[in-house]
Amino acid sequence: MPGITLGDTVPNLEVETTHKNFKLHDYFADSWTVLFSHPGDFTPVCTTELGAMGKYAHEFEQRGVKLLAVSDEEAKKLFPQGFKTAELPSKKGYLRVADVS
Repeated sequence: MPGITLGDTVPNLEVETTHKNFKLHDYFADSWTVLFSHPGDFTPVCTTELGAMGKYAHEFEQRGVKLLAVSDEEAKKLFPQGFKTAELPSKKGYLRVADVS
């Protein structure tokens, strides 16, 4: 699947989060980071996934891994060149692929 995959360098975008604003490379620094993308209406699966990640955030932190989850509206701002949304059985548009090369 094209787009950002394991080991790729993502663009140094400036993001606004519920915790603070920052540039991605500053946030990532020298750590692994897990990026999440979910729809605004939070399906039961999304809620479960995000809840589980929140519950285990301290475990990720102990291993030097950061969690980040940039909405569809934010994706439009962050990827003005566009992105493709994968068709899923749930019909929810939360799996996005962007060309960042």
